[in-house]
Amino acid sequence: MTRDLPREIKRLGKAELVALAQRARDLHLGFGRRADWIIEHVESSRAAFMRAILRESTPQPCYRTLVLAHRLDGSVEHFPLDVLPGDFAALPEVSSAELLKLTRWALSWVPISDLPAEYQAEWDRTRRGESLESSGGCPSS
Repeated sequence: MTRDLPREIKRLGKAELVALAQRARDLHLGFGRRADWIIEHVESSRAAFMRAILRESTPQPCYRTLVLAHRLDGSVEHFPLDVLPGDFAALPEVSSAELLKLTRWALSWVPISDLPAEYQAEWDRTRRGESLESSGGCPSS
């Protein structure tokens, strides 16, 4: 269920991620990366970001979260981790400046679509100052 989920995005470091993953395993919450994997693969010098996507009820109430973290190999990974509601609430929220930076970074990963050929031809004519009516189609080379 997605009702009543916290809407904020949380900021956390590698040590907090390791502690939360270990706690999830100790409590048999059941879903997410293991602490030993986080230790081996997640970069410690950069923040990770967490958001709740689902409320689980068994074996005890928790949030299924998605964590965005930078890996040691330079790549980025988005992985699930089950977290107790109190542990999630205790994490600091992403500030508005950090949220803006995170949004810009995320948008930079979305490829820019090429213009369709007819739009590109129109753009090229406009840049050269040609009238759209005078050319009667694509410019000749």
